[in-house]
Amino acid sequence: VAVYDPEPARVEAFVKRYPQAKVARSAAEILDDPSIRLVAAAAVPCDRGPLGTGRQYWSWISLVDEVRAIVHLLTAPVSGPVNLTSPHPATNAELTRALAQAAHRPAIIPVPAFAVRLLLGEFAQEVLGSVRALPGALTDSGFAWTHPDLPTVADWVTTR
Repeated sequence: VAVYDPEPARVEAFVKRYPQAKVARSAAEILDDPSIRLVAAAAVPCDRGPLGTGRQYWSWISLVDEVRAIVHLLTAPVSGPVNLTSPHPATNAELTRALAQAAHRPAIIPVPAFAVRLLLGEFAQEVLGSVRALPGALTDSGFAWTHPDLPTVADWVTTR
């Protein structure tokens, strides 16, 4: 996980608690991660529709909520694994449709799985695979999302 927080003391506390964490010094450094760039490029609405079948689940979270969740977990009485995802996982087709609607663009031409594999190589499994993770521990700890659903996050993504 990449961590960014403008307050160095909170980052230090997080790294002490989770020494395996990768620490980013800025939000731009997080966005510069190659895997994040590939997923972001795959999610940008244009005339293309879903990737592969579009039925694969993508557990998503906005960058704002991810950073807020990490900061929240620094003081929350949580132990064990925590899924940093929105409370509403969506299929690739649902996510693509929401982003396209928010951007007032069509999303009609699906990208075949073979094309995704050709373009992304081994990383294609991250895009074509399906994970329907739910944030049970995060929800139970009292975390409140800024972007809990697709319309909210799609509007945030397309108006930035």
